[in-house]
Amino acid sequence: AVQYAINKEAYGQVVYQGKSAVPFGPLVPASSFTPRDAAPYPYDPAKAKELLKEAGYPDGFTAELWTGNLQDNVNGATVLQSMLAQVGIKVNVQVFEPGALLAQITKGDGNYDFYIAQWGMQTNRSAGDYWFSLFYSGSIPSSNWARFSDKELDGLLDKGQASLDLDERNGIFQQIWDRLTALNPIVPLVVPDELYGARKNIGGIEN
Repeated sequence: AVQYAINKEAYGQVVYQGKSAVPFGPLVPASSFTPRDAAPYPYDPAKAKELLKEAGYPDGFTAELWTGNLQDNVNGATVLQSMLAQVGIKVNVQVFEPGALLAQITKGDGNYDFYIAQWGMQTNRSAGDYWFSLFYSGSIPSSNWARFSDKELDGLLDKGQASLDLDERNGIFQQIWDRLTALNPIVPLVVPDELYGARKNIGGIEN
């Protein structure tokens, strides 16, 4: 329901002035693996309301949204608060200093509803490593902040990390992608552009 309730195109326009892309799912474009038939969830608030009703929340519910005090995150939290309210989800935003937010999320009790965080690929382009950090049950609570645990996915991640055959590995990654798409452990919001400045006489720089 939350996936359908958020207009991710509008989110990127408001928070990043349009210097961003809509994610197709829980993977960034820098990954060396590209899933088949990847497509973003459409913005469909009517569908969101329908799913909330099916889940036993015909009038929505109230939840807390935690975020660090980085301006992009605070702006994003305000946007989410407004969008989710349109389908009946009342969000109370709590803003933390980033270190305090990290401590709250990883301290072990998992007593939180929603949070905003960034996760990217700096030097490692492996989808397996990326997903292992975010969704492997053994990564709770150090980096699996959604506290997502699924035995089938754990098994696929173990197989993918162990395989040295590229075709086999990519086939396993596709199964992981399909499983994550079906279970929706997180809601990817935006892929911000990376902006760099350079002197005009420096060569070898591409857009």
